[in-house]
Amino acid sequence: MPLGNAVELDDNRNIDHCAQVLRDFKEKIEQCLADEDWEQLPVILGFRQAYLERILNQSIPEQRLGSIKKLVQTLLEDDAVFLAQVEEHKSGLFKQQQSLERGVRATQAYKNN
Repeated sequence: MPLGNAVELDDNRNIDHCAQVLRDFKEKIEQCLADEDWEQLPVILGFRQAYLERILNQSIPEQRLGSIKKLVQTLLEDDAVFLAQVEEHKSGLFKQQQSLERGVRATQAYKNN
C-alpha cells in the first residue's frame, strides 16, 4: 500500500487530503476486522503509523494545530472502537477455547471409565 507523499500542512486543502488518507486507512482497518483478517491488520496499521509519523514529524503551522488536533482525536476515538472490537473477538475465542477444553476433558474422562 503506497503511502503517497507526505504533504505540507500549510493549508486546509492539504489537511483535507490527510484526513481523506486517514479515512481510507480507517476503511481498510474496518474491513480487516469485519473479515477477521488478522494477518493484514498489522500491515495496514504499520502503513498508517508510518504515514502519521511522516505528517506529524514536520513543522505544523500554528493556525493548523486545531485541525491536526481534531484529526488525531478522531483517530484515537476510532482506535478505541477498533480495540473494543478486537477485545470482544478475543473474548469470544477464549470462551470457545475453554468450551473445547472442557469437551476434551469430558471425552477423556468418558474413555477412562
